[in-house]
Amino acid sequence: MMWPVKHAVSVSLNTQLRVYQFGEDAAALDLARKDGVRSLLGLIVLLEKHRPDEDGLCERCATDDRPVWR
Repeated sequence: MMWPVKHAVSVSLNTQLRVYQFGEDAAALDLARKDGVRSLLGLIVLLEKHRPDEDGLCERCATDDRPVWR
């Protein structure tokens, strides 16, 4: 089962990707100016919260159930 927010983000990113790849130039430009900026800002926040330490490990990703992210 996918969480509703994760599903919504996934659908939005897939839609953006299709428009950027196959859409008209004007539609891609309009989408980039609106949703593209929001997507990039979200990625920047994600990367800030998952900054690796000096060993290249992410503390937020480490749990007992899964290994740390490198």
